[in-house]
Amino acid sequence: MRRAVTVAAAACLLLGPTALAFATGGYPTEPRLIAAFVTWLLVALLAVAGPAPLPRSVAGRLALGGLAALTLWTGLSAAWAPVAGIAIEDAQRLLLYTGALLLAAAVLTEPRLLRATEPDLAAGALIVVGYGLAGRLVPGILELARSRSAGGRLEQPITYWNAEGALAAVGLILCARIAGDPSRPRGQRIAAAAAAPVLGAGVYETYSRGALAVALLGLAVLVAAAPDRAQLRAVVAALIGSVIAAAVTGVLPGVASLEGSLGDRARDGLIALAVAQ
Repeated sequence: MRRAVTVAAAACLLLGPTALAFATGGYPTEPRLIAAFVTWLLVALLAVAGPAPLPRSVAGRLALGGLAALTLWTGLSAAWAPVAGIAIEDAQRLLLYTGALLLAAAVLTEPRLLRATEPDLAAGALIVVGYGLAGRLVPGILELARSRSAGGRLEQPITYWNAEGALAAVGLILCARIAGDPSRPRGQRIAAAAAAPVLGAGVYETYSRGALAVALLGLAVLVAAAPDRAQLRAVVAALIGSVIAAAVTGVLPGVASLEGSLGDRARDGLIALAVAQ
């Protein structure tokens, strides 16, 4: 039983974020509660199968305790918050995060699953951002919804450009790490290097200054944490590819800001795809 629950928990951790991204980023109540229910059900099953899904290190237990305390305090704040509904929604999100941390502490201790975390999460980010970009590159084939508040910024499928940009930035950093890790299979490193410019274009198309800062600071921290030539080359390649991809998409109004008729946007998308080839 423990093995089956572990596999299910790993799938929840590695695939769940991508699924939530396509459910409006988990912002609506229903997908958020479903995700929390599934997460805590798996936590309970792991606890029954034993051992208890708790962090083993002191630092991990402190992090769990802090997150649990924040969740409890946020839930209690509904009693005095001006808008109780917002406090309750925040508590629901924190409850989901706490359950996810418990699952990670229990499941990602296995070397094989831990090894799969980076490429799986990077692939998820690529799928989400690539889907959003596809609505700009092939608008005649894939037409995505857009909101007035976005002002042409990349927001789909999460529906909020800052969150979309943050996801793209995290994916870019993960791809740079994988591409610069000599212990990874060659094909995996090449795929990560090829995906980096797509994610870099995603960061740019959201026009999110926070996402841009996350991407640049994250890549700088990556170089500092893994100071070797292979990693430095991968980061430089990811940056150059991202700048080129951003420049290509940025000069085409139909791609950059969804301006023009369907025919104009389709033409700009084809130009961007042709240049990318």
